Amino acid sequence: MAFKIGLVGLCTSHPEGWVPVMRDLAKEGVADIEVVACWDSGETRPADFAKTFASNFNIPYTPATLEEMLPLVDGVIVHTTNWDKHLEQARIFVEADKAVYLDKPVAGNLAEINQILDWIKQGKRVTGGSVLRYCNEVLACRKAVEEAN
Repeated sequence: MAFKIGLVGLCTSHPEGWVPVMRDLAKEGVADIEVVACWDSGETRPADFAKTFASNFNIPYTPATLEEMLPLVDGVIVHTTNWDKHLEQARIFVEADKAVYLDKPVAGNLAEINQILDWIKQGKRVTGGSVLRYCNEVLACRKAVEEAN
């Protein structure tokens, strides 16, 4: 059964770039994942942007609130441009033991970093940052550097 992903915050170019990559990974059998929901605050995009995004990317659900997304997903990616809202938007999912990936920048201050560390110490599945470290070109470069040393 596929891991169901929700997208939180559609106000960067990342969601539109990541959805095709995730679907390619699923088609190739690399990851058993499915993007099933998307939500946007309307802070930087028009109020109905999530519905347009979902239509463009064939995403079945556009819940009006994060609470409505909760039963639809196994985990979320928080893409929101305003990183001061990352933890606020992630909290409901963390508390429900859903996996959370916080897109960069992960947080806006030390108190939020400490909150993330506390969640991790509690066994919550929270991570984040740049996915660049996972791309094949970077992995190949890292391997080449390690072999040269």
